[in-house]
Amino acid sequence: MGPVALRLAWIDFAKGIGIVLVVVGHTGRGLSGQAFSDGEELLSTMDQAIYAFHMPLFFILSGITFGMRPPISINPSLRGRVWRLIYPLVIWTYIFLALQAFAGDNSNARSDWMGVLVWPVPPVAHFWFLWALLLITVLLAIVRMLCLSAMSDIQFWISTLVAASIISFSVTLPGHLTPFFGAGLSYLPVFAVGGLIGASSFVRSVPNRVFASIAGTAFMIGLLATVFLYFGVPRHLSGTVLSLLLIVPLMAISGRYALFRWAQGIAFLGVISMPIYVMHTIFSAGLRIMLLQVGLDSLLIHFVLGTVIGIIGPLIFYILLKRQKALHYVGF
Repeated sequence: MGPVALRLAWIDFAKGIGIVLVVVGHTGRGLSGQAFSDGEELLSTMDQAIYAFHMPLFFILSGITFGMRPPISINPSLRGRVWRLIYPLVIWTYIFLALQAFAGDNSNARSDWMGVLVWPVPPVAHFWFLWALLLITVLLAIVRMLCLSAMSDIQFWISTLVAASIISFSVTLPGHLTPFFGAGLSYLPVFAVGGLIGASSFVRSVPNRVFASIAGTAFMIGLLATVFLYFGVPRHLSGTVLSLLLIVPLMAISGRYALFRWAQGIAFLGVISMPIYVMHTIFSAGLRIMLLQVGLDSLLIHFVLGTVIGIIGPLIFYILLKRQKALHYVGF
């Protein structure tokens, strides 16, 4: 995780906001196609709004933490980072598939036990993020170590951003390679944007109210335009712009309210964003199945309770494991 002194509260705060949006988005998508009688149009609009920027936000934030403290050696610096991604990817993929098979026809995927007998890559379901982040981290860590004596951090990230953008927009992968490398290729320049921010002094600044208000307003206008208008811009590109605009007011809010309990609570969700990310669908889907079996078919109730349990469930699980000093067994 790196030295505590390098941990910035606003990054955890932004991750907390981001992971809540992940849970909200996946809860809504889990309810799609369930023949609920109310709110489908609202659910669809909310889905478009969340997916317009929330994954680019996570790649930028990951790039920022990488840019703040890039690995300087293969062992233990890079190996530690790789292990913290690949171990939870593998173990939680199989836990997810096993529970999906156990649910059988009650699961949206309607899987059976043969569905568990797969490799963890190409990644299944929402685990694509961990795999793409792993590929990007390994690639850029190796390149950075090779260029350590030839470039400053800023020079490296500017060069990386330019090269990654050219590669991402000019290379078309063969169909059989897309599940393995498509997401990593698309989000490579997004991660590089974060790396450049992390290596700059901006990462430790606190935007003033005027700047934060302008950026926040621009974010809302851009989000509305993205949802209700069609510009033909790739989602990860427009999402990068939206995320950069959103980061400014989040930095300001975190800096102003960092000592308030509600802000600390959101930041804590950011600290445990990995446990929430890998577990939230298990809890929200499990609750959805139980509610449907008892005949409760209100979309609003499903959505609210599914979102709450998608956050609270992993949180309780994390706390229990931490008390038992068992977090490392499940990749946390």
